[in-house]
Amino acid sequence: MRIFLATKNPGKREELQRLLGPGFELVKIDPPHVDEGLEMEANARKKAIDGYKTSKVVSIGEDSGLFIRSLDGRPGPLSSRYGSSDSERIARVLAELKPFKDRSAYFLSIIALALNEKTIKIFKGRVDGRISTTPLGNSGFGYDPIFIPDGYDQTFGLLGPEVKDRISHRAMAVRNLKDFLQDYRGVAQPG
Repeated sequence: MRIFLATKNPGKREELQRLLGPGFELVKIDPPHVDEGLEMEANARKKAIDGYKTSKVVSIGEDSGLFIRSLDGRPGPLSSRYGSSDSERIARVLAELKPFKDRSAYFLSIIALALNEKTIKIFKGRVDGRISTTPLGNSGFGYDPIFIPDGYDQTFGLLGPEVKDRISHRAMAVRNLKDFLQDYRGVAQPG
């Protein structure tokens, strides 16, 4: 099945292709620019609809965020805009979190699926955990080097894709998406 993914983030593209598996092909077309707001579901919807308009195939838009209790949920919907690079975003989070003992956090992923320009389905995933005091590991992207999922003693950056692809927020949302697509009739595009 061919699906357009509305993202310019190569790490997210690679991870989503891995999570979707060999039965799905992510169509490679430059996505349109989307001005993101503070509502993650609205961001995902806009990306998916704009992606469908651009590609004319079933499209997904994904927005995810890191929510930290001691920082009143920051960076949250601003996660990708919390600095100009992954290392800058991580440094900012660690600096802001330094005075706090409570390092609990969660990742939230929202995937919007545009079957056409009007029919949208939403899939969500969440993983709880805590923030490490320093970046650990080089696997993944974004905040992976500082996020330790509940039940583990290592960051996503150390755990690697094998574990992350089973337990992450995005993995949960993609599982729900795949279940829907497997049950949905008439969605497959000629390929």
